[in-house]
Amino acid sequence: MFRLRQSSIVCLVIVLLAGALTAACRSVAQPRPTEEPAAVATTVPQPTAIATPASLAAAPTARLATPIATSTVTASATPLPPQTPTATPLPCPTPLFMLHLYDRARPLPLDVSMQRAHFADDGQLFVTVENWVGVVLMTEQFDVTDPGAIDVAGFVQLPDLPPINDIAARDNLVFVSAGSSVLVVNAAHACWLTPIATVEFPFTVQSIELEEDRLYVGGIADEQLHIEVLNLSTLPIIDRLGNLTLDPVIWSVVGEPLLTYDERSATVTVLDVSNLEAVTTRPVALPLEPAWQSIGEPQLVDDALSLLVWDKGLGSFSGLLEPEATIVWHEMPYYFPLENHTAQKDALFVISNWGDAGSNSSSVWVTKRDNQDALMEISLYPHFPVYHYYAISDDIVFAFSDYSLIVIDLTAPVGQEIVRTYPLRGRLD
Repeated sequence: MFRLRQSSIVCLVIVLLAGALTAACRSVAQPRPTEEPAAVATTVPQPTAIATPASLAAAPTARLATPIATSTVTASATPLPPQTPTATPLPCPTPLFMLHLYDRARPLPLDVSMQRAHFADDGQLFVTVENWVGVVLMTEQFDVTDPGAIDVAGFVQLPDLPPINDIAARDNLVFVSAGSSVLVVNAAHACWLTPIATVEFPFTVQSIELEEDRLYVGGIADEQLHIEVLNLSTLPIIDRLGNLTLDPVIWSVVGEPLLTYDERSATVTVLDVSNLEAVTTRPVALPLEPAWQSIGEPQLVDDALSLLVWDKGLGSFSGLLEPEATIVWHEMPYYFPLENHTAQKDALFVISNWGDAGSNSSSVWVTKRDNQDALMEISLYPHFPVYHYYAISDDIVFAFSDYSLIVIDLTAPVGQEIVRTYPLRGRLD
């Protein structure tokens, strides 16, 4: 009799735990309560023309130049109707059939290159490459001397998706753009990559950006850039708030303003998109030249533009929403092996992968944005090629080769910057 009672108690405990785990996972996919946005009065001052230094080399910080003509922008006249997700919202599986992160994740296959990877940081670093999504787990109190502070949990394939073009993440939700769609998935560990919603677009989605309860989705169609604005406050139902039509430019969202950079005319424009029915624009005056020969693609991140220019160096133009932008030029020691540069809000990386029949070499030049000191050069030998760099703190940078996650400590002595290496495919380079 005692054994019967004991087993009954155990069964009751299992049932209670199953119900609790299911409720916890489902809560991530439930609609978040809608909050009334605070009324904000936005005043956009006109740029002031200020004298330019005689020599950028003599003084690396420059000020604004003559204002540039406003670019053309067309906004939708009326908000678009709500868009119901094409995928039926799926609750997290029961504990007996969990799609747990560690049950599904695996090393990246050998035939998948890291060259076209994309990243999103939500306390953990999400990595997409082709139609695979991976995650690098980090302890809250990150200690680079502790090998267990980083865990490359692995990658999960989404076989029904074409190659992923961009990723964004927040609050255990991951947004991935692939082909002409954006997929919203639950990224909680016990509900790993459970689909919540899918939205289709009439163009191939190239980039996405999260800003508060809005998701901005951009892509090219008919030689025009189309940016659709989605409301995420009522997930899994997604409302389409409106759209913008622009000439092909690179763009970034910072609160209510949206910034664009047109490389053909070398112009930066600020658009106030708080009211999508009445979008206003103003130019940002910067000493930019259309004739400059850029190496790789310009980068526009938040309110900062950066360019790697042949025979001129790495230029950073930050504070584009301020009355005066901060402009810093960094001289490069040479240009022949440079491939491109990548930018984050507070960090810039110039990338070089060079090799011949006798040797291969990967290097990176690092600087904090607005820092006028010389660039820090770091050799990644023996890793080659190294495609991506992502700063996770002021001093720690993750670098990615085809086989490894390489941890760089910017405070380490010269030649000792590589402090950890973790395999992405079950083995190191």
